[in-house]
Amino acid sequence: MSDQFLFSGQSLEPQIRLLLQALSDYASRDDATGLLDEQGAHALETVELSLKGRELFASEDMADLLARVRLGRFQSLPAGRDRDDLKAGLKWFARVRRTNPSRVPESVRAALDESIYDEDWEEFGDPEWLSGDLLDAAIARLEELFEEAAEAEPDSKRRPLGGQVETAAPEPDGAIDPTVPRGSGRSDAEGPGEVSDAVRHAATLVGYLTTRFEQLDRRPDLDRAIGLGRWVLVPGRISGQPRLAATANLAGALMNLAEATSDLDALNEAVDLFDALAGERGTAADQSNLAVVLLFRFEMLARDLDLDQAVVAARAGARLTVAGDPFLPSRLSNLGSALRTLFDRHSDEEILDEAVDVGREAVRLSDPEDLDIVRRLTNLAASLSTRFERHRHRSDIDESIDLGRRAVASGPATGHSGRVGNLASALHARGTFYGQLQDLQDALRMARTAAQAMQVGHSDRVDLLINAAGTAMSWFDWTGDRTAVLTSIGLGRTAAAEATDSIRNASVHSNLSVHLLTAFEAAGDIEFVHLAYREAGIGIRLAGERVSAVALSNLSLAARTLFEETGSRPHLDVALDTARKAVKRCPEDHPDRGAFLSNLGLCLYRDGQTEEAVEATLAAYEHPASIGTASGVAYAANAARMLVEQPGGRRDPRVMRLWEEVALSTTAPVPLRLEGLVTVARANVAHPVRSAGLYRAAVDLLPAAAWHGIDPVSRTRRLAVWQGLARDAGAMVLNAESPAAAMAVLDGGLSQLWFRATPAASEVDRLRRVAPALADRVDATRRALTMTVP
Repeated sequence: MSDQFLFSGQSLEPQIRLLLQALSDYASRDDATGLLDEQGAHALETVELSLKGRELFASEDMADLLARVRLGRFQSLPAGRDRDDLKAGLKWFARVRRTNPSRVPESVRAALDESIYDEDWEEFGDPEWLSGDLLDAAIARLEELFEEAAEAEPDSKRRPLGGQVETAAPEPDGAIDPTVPRGSGRSDAEGPGEVSDAVRHAATLVGYLTTRFEQLDRRPDLDRAIGLGRWVLVPGRISGQPRLAATANLAGALMNLAEATSDLDALNEAVDLFDALAGERGTAADQSNLAVVLLFRFEMLARDLDLDQAVVAARAGARLTVAGDPFLPSRLSNLGSALRTLFDRHSDEEILDEAVDVGREAVRLSDPEDLDIVRRLTNLAASLSTRFERHRHRSDIDESIDLGRRAVASGPATGHSGRVGNLASALHARGTFYGQLQDLQDALRMARTAAQAMQVGHSDRVDLLINAAGTAMSWFDWTGDRTAVLTSIGLGRTAAAEATDSIRNASVHSNLSVHLLTAFEAAGDIEFVHLAYREAGIGIRLAGERVSAVALSNLSLAARTLFEETGSRPHLDVALDTARKAVKRCPEDHPDRGAFLSNLGLCLYRDGQTEEAVEATLAAYEHPASIGTASGVAYAANAARMLVEQPGGRRDPRVMRLWEEVALSTTAPVPLRLEGLVTVARANVAHPVRSAGLYRAAVDLLPAAAWHGIDPVSRTRRLAVWQGLARDAGAMVLNAESPAAAMAVLDGGLSQLWFRATPAASEVDRLRRVAPALADRVDATRRALTMTVP
């Protein structure tokens, strides 16, 4: 340790030199004279008195020196006279352990685990380790000390009365990883500095108030913390090590403000402050905190430089943190979050696996009683969900949901809505992919409930609304409930109106366009298509150069639908152009590439470019991410329809092979499976037994098709297209088996249609010409089903 480096220019330099020499003599020759004599005792007293009331500002090296001097005295003094040295030594070692555990002897660490030697040393405590009544009491005492000091100091009459700022509010799940304790500095570049009592108490209050805001989400705490922090850092009011500590505390408070309100000015100021700290003292905490704010700014503005610098800083923060440091889990979790975002940008599989690995290690190293473990659980859950979306491994999404439930069940008030949103997203993903309606119900309920409980303007409220809108749409996809579409549109419009930053707002508008197109498919109102095209265009304009492949494909889909409904050539040109751009922007191995290729194929097909359309659609069908999925089956059906349009296409063996896959699929939506079964059945009329079996399977699906929609109109629409199915199935079964078997199939099919108020009389008339007796039985059945009961 170099005292010149640590304390150059400070009045304590002679005392520090003396203590260093005395400690060296004790360590090398077991000579404690310099520690115990009057000169040594006076030097120790002078140094500690200089730090009285501002122990938070002592550097790690200073705390380590004082801890070892006290330990040497304790080991050398007779029993009974050594208690004060033990108590003081443990307190200083406790401070060192929180910043660098490797510098604390193992025996001292064991003693610290059982020690209570901090109850009488005011302000030595760390707010990050306090909660509830203890934190409230500490803040109340600091407020008293600040007021007393301010009254006694003329300069402090200009102190902040309430610390109010104009804007402020949630805290993200990955958030600031503050150095222990709040307000402490560990730079070797500056000494304690000269600080008035009022400034010292105010600087400490910033950290304590920010901590309570993070735990309880009390907005006044954050407002006052920022007001006090700005007041403390007025030029000339604070210098040296205390200035660095106060800067870190204000930056942390500003970060909380930015996360709560998407306040870009507050975020930019936090980035600048943490960047300055990282350059000036460069501690692990400074690097990790800089990574957090840069990552958040990337999420708001999508600047690649911010993301790249965030990853570099996060790696530095984790690398500079020694094993055993209590903040290593937080810094690993922050690194995992940065890596996951980097993967989203560049689709590097190794980066995603690393994100999962470091996130898992962060959870493993965490104390189960640590309130911040919920953030690490949420970060790991998010990385696992991302990997599920990429590879569709069931174990990833199941683990993500389990971790998400643990995170939601406990933890501080701030960030709770974000944790709910992450869990709802995971449930939505599993429910959508596997058709688990209970997951969709749970996701929709928890997202809507959490959003409704939040004030308008809360940044997490927008994310929850987006989440709920997407889940409502998935509910419609699996149930056909048309009210779900309207619910989704309403939620999407609310989210679009409340979103403030351009990137997120762009995504909201683009997603809303898809919901509107689905509403058109459900209701047939062309106005929904015009609205969808407008919303998709807004999303493109808001995104600017950062427009995503998804947004481009959504605009293409809306434009193509307009062309199909109105014949507008300009809209088809837009559809083709944006579809090509979407495919170009999407990596070859990205799981969404199949969807973009399929859309391009449909656009080319509408333009009469059948050969190119088939090529694009088959590429979508053959994409690795499409295999065995409902989407892959849909691409197979599209490719089969297009192949038929080519010269000699009806004889192309690929056509029936594709329809066979559709017919046998268990993952495809019921209407598509029905189409596949009927198409293959009709192609096999020369093989009555096989055709009859396929027809019977199709009829057996009618109840599922009917109940896919919840409201009567939706049920009727879904069955109307299959009015001829019962006739054809009955005829084929009659040909292959027996009249009785045919009657059973006919009764089953027609009963579904009658029950859903779908006309079927024409089918009975045609049946009468072929089998009058069977027709009479059908008439009797119809009268029984439709008669009015008095």
